[in-house]
Amino acid sequence: MSAAGQSAPLPDVSDCKLLLTAAEAFPALERAILAAHERVVLSFRVIDLATRLRSDEGRAIGETWADLLADALSRGVSIRLVVADFDPIGAPELHRMSWHTIRQCAAVREMAGDEAAPFEAIAALHPARIGKVLGIFLWAVAATKLHQAAGIVNHRPEAARERFLSEAPRLRTHLVKTDSETHKVRPNWWQRFSLAPVTHHQKLAVIDGKRLFIGGLDLDERRWDTPEHSRMAQDTWHDIQMLFDEPALAAQAERHVDLFLDQTAGKPGCPPPLGQPEMRPATEGLRFITTLSRPSPMKVLRFAPETASRGIYAAHIARTAQAKHLIYLESQFFRDTHLARALAARAAAEPGLNCLLVLPAAPEEVAFNSGGTDARYGEYLQARALRKLRRAFGERLFIASPAQRRRPESPSDEVGEAGVGEPDGTGREKHGGLGRAALFGAPVIYVHAKLSVFDEAAAIVSSANLNGRSMKWDSEAGVEMTHRGDVEMIRERVVDHWFPDATEAQRDRLIDPLTAREAWENIARSDAARSPEDRQSFLLPFDLRSTARFGHQVPGIPEQMV
Repeated sequence: MSAAGQSAPLPDVSDCKLLLTAAEAFPALERAILAAHERVVLSFRVIDLATRLRSDEGRAIGETWADLLADALSRGVSIRLVVADFDPIGAPELHRMSWHTIRQCAAVREMAGDEAAPFEAIAALHPARIGKVLGIFLWAVAATKLHQAAGIVNHRPEAARERFLSEAPRLRTHLVKTDSETHKVRPNWWQRFSLAPVTHHQKLAVIDGKRLFIGGLDLDERRWDTPEHSRMAQDTWHDIQMLFDEPALAAQAERHVDLFLDQTAGKPGCPPPLGQPEMRPATEGLRFITTLSRPSPMKVLRFAPETASRGIYAAHIARTAQAKHLIYLESQFFRDTHLARALAARAAAEPGLNCLLVLPAAPEEVAFNSGGTDARYGEYLQARALRKLRRAFGERLFIASPAQRRRPESPSDEVGEAGVGEPDGTGREKHGGLGRAALFGAPVIYVHAKLSVFDEAAAIVSSANLNGRSMKWDSEAGVEMTHRGDVEMIRERVVDHWFPDATEAQRDRLIDPLTAREAWENIARSDAARSPEDRQSFLLPFDLRSTARFGHQVPGIPEQMV
């Protein structure tokens, strides 16, 4: 329907599909790679080649992604894979995971045989570092993290310690073995170290330079979920990917993957990054947009890198400035105070503008683990940003969180042993140990999607969260869509997903930008008063009070850190 509630002919639409959760996205990517003839280019934050194949076509050639890539290589399809590496001191488990993937790639080369096509696999650590001067003041923080990294190794079973160290090459130099037989370690205080605060966060694949798979979904078993979200709370993972059969767009994305490592390194003579729209929206079609940063010229004194491309942020600001009826946002985080101010300013300037925001009930590390300083600071920023929106929009804002339509199982099943009883702003002892892993008596659905829709004018799907890190620092990639048919397709898919039992009359109101906010809020608030099994939708009111209670300011740390 149009914004006025009347039907109208749709203009041309893109050749694209929206893929909800890994249950739709994984098989689609498998089929695309099976159909490849020349080359596949992949760039992911996390990719585990032991992930099971889900499509019938994929299972016909093997069981895992290692089999899928070996098959492509043996057919003469070249592969280039860039997987993010992570600060070995600050994130030792993720660092080890990246290099485990590189080992898997070596095994795939052997599986493919001597006549296979080329396979390039890179574990890429962003080159930005915290400046030396600031590093002096943060030495105690870094030392604490290095001590914790040593503890992670030592607390593993004796037989697993050497394997962990062999798959964590950038961590090994910062540790010294205290026992050659048990492989226990301690920090090597003589080894100079500095923290790498930035990561490559994008998730995309380009097939034969013609098809583009892009969005917020990484590739491992942790990300597996279905649109029914019927798993334990700690295993849910709501995400969105797009699959485009648009050669011009795919070519831009492939060029980006070919160049972004040089661009983030600030290599002289490297072409400027793609995906840097001006601070105004495009008028039609598709646009590839990015966030990129590089080491600052004043890196000795700087905490933050220098932003090289802020196309995703610019697209959000430009679209916000033109929105008249409804802004719809799905994000893992909403912490960017600059974006919050832009939305608040537009709310004041456009009294008919409404905002719908879908967030997880709590960050993953809070709902299912013990949280920590980073999580508390992130919750502080999120509470501040959301309060800014509430003051500006008033009743024109509704913030929702999804939960399953069933009663929870035991806390250890829903939350995991690491999260039971940990503080999270609710007082878990009052919630049977579930805390913020439950909402209005139901297990939560963890939101990881990155989707923004502005009226009927534009939609953005990307890897970027609505926080300063994704808008200014990390390597991110996405697509802005401005064909009205694409935008309507996305809005309808979203409504059908969150409101599977809506009547036709309800569905019309849920989709129409003029009535959507009120319709969404009415159903969510009514469902909050019902038993989980009697609810009409997955959405419930977001609990801002728990966010604010858990949040804690960390002076001197830029908001882009979280």
